[in-house]
Amino acid sequence: GTYLAEDSTNDLAAVDGDKDNQFADSLVMFFSYLVIGLVPLLPYMAVAEAKNAFGWSVLFSLIGLFLVGMVKGIYVHKHPIMSGLKITGVGAIVIAIAVGVGWLIKL
Repeated sequence: GTYLAEDSTNDLAAVDGDKDNQFADSLVMFFSYLVIGLVPLLPYMAVAEAKNAFGWSVLFSLIGLFLVGMVKGIYVHKHPIMSGLKITGVGAIVIAIAVGVGWLIKL
C-alpha cells in the first residue's frame, strides 16, 4: 500500500504540479476506500458458501486493482496497461503473502 501510494503521489505531482486541497483529497480517499473496499466482499454477499467465494474474491480484487491502475495511468499520462499491470502485480504479491500467513496461522 505504501509503495503504491508513494508511486501515485510522485506521478500525480508531475501532472498536477503543486495543487493541494486536503479536504477534496480526503473525500476522494474516503470514497475510494469505501467503493474499492467492497470489491473483495461482493462475492461473500452473493455466494452462499465462503469456500467458493474466496476464489471469486481474489479474482475481483485483481480485476479491481487492474482497473484502478489503468485509470491512474490515463490520469498521469502513462501507459494504462503497464500501470494496471504494475498495481495488479503488487496486489497479487500482497494477496499471496496474506493467504500464506493465514495458512500458517491455521496450522
